Order: sequence, then C-alpha cells, then structure tokens
Amino acid sequence: MRKLNDLEKNILYKMINYSYLKEEGLFLNAKFLEDNYINNKSKVSLIIKKSEQKVIIRTSQKNENYKKFCQNKILFIITYFNLLNDLVNEGKILLIGDDINQDNTMLGEIYDGFVELPKEVFKNVEKTFLKYVIINQDLIEFVKNKYLEKEELQNKKNNSISVAGIIVAIVIGLIGIFLNN
Repeated sequence: MRKLNDLEKNILYKMINYSYLKEEGLFLNAKFLEDNYINNKSKVSLIIKKSEQKVIIRTSQKNENYKKFCQNKILFIITYFNLLNDLVNEGKILLIGDDINQDNTMLGEIYDGFVELPKEVFKNVEKTFLKYVIINQDLIEFVKNKYLEKEELQNKKNNSISVAGIIVAIVIGLIGIFLNN
C-alpha cells in the first residue's frame, strides 16, 4: 500500500472505528461523511450537481480565517475521494450501490460562502458518494498495526531480535573479559 499522509490516516482510523462498520460490516459513505466531517458542527456543506458535473463546498464567511478554512475543506474533499478511489483500486475496500441518480444532492446546511471544485473531482465524488463501503480485513489490520504492512511488521520484529542478540553477545563478551581478569 502507498504511504499515507496524516489526513488519510485520520480518515482511515475513523472509518474502521465507525459504529456502523462495527455493527453492520459496512456503511453508507454519505452518512459517514455527514457524521464525521460535513455537518453543522463543522460549518461546511457539500453540494453535488449532477447535470452540471459540479461539486460545491459551502461554508460560513463568518469564519475568522475564511480563506484558510476553505482551503482546508477543499483539500479534505479532494483527499477523501481520491483515497476512496485508491483503496478501491488496491482492493482494500469495495463500494456497492448506485451512483448519484438525482440532479442535486447535498449534505449539511446552506452557508453564505461557496467554492466550486475542479471538474475532475466530480467523477470521484459521483462514483463513491452514495455507495456502501465494505472494508477489507487487511486494511483494518493495517490501521490497527499503526499503518505498517505485514512485511514491515516482520522486518521490525526481526530488527528487534537482531538488536537483542547483539546486546546479549556484547554482555556475554564483557562478562568473559571481566571473569578472565
């Protein structure tokens, strides 16, 4: 699996600990976003206009640092949906269900500020937004193992054993030197 940035690690952590995943074995992507990232508490909404192939983020312009806030939300949306597509391509998650079938879909409330995302983002959002997410056990173990692959964990274990062996050998050598004197 590719290296993940801190935002992606945070998203995956929330996904594998999401109550619906634990109870049902899967979750609706839009519901996960609403419960964790796009809601009244986060002061952001997401609008998808299918006929215009647009993804729009709405936020309150009353935020102290509105521009930085918008940049963070844009980065989040792009990262989130790219991560989902990467995970699908790597076979780490399975998406089931229909694509967006209505013209306007929205999460969150309407706010006074808005930013339209690049058209390329629409394709990633459209094919994942209303799908159910099933997470592969390998991905769950990867997150539980602090984002280390099985090979990396084995390598770390082998390194620890090697270091312990070297320390024991040095201690035995030193004991031998002191006993001979």
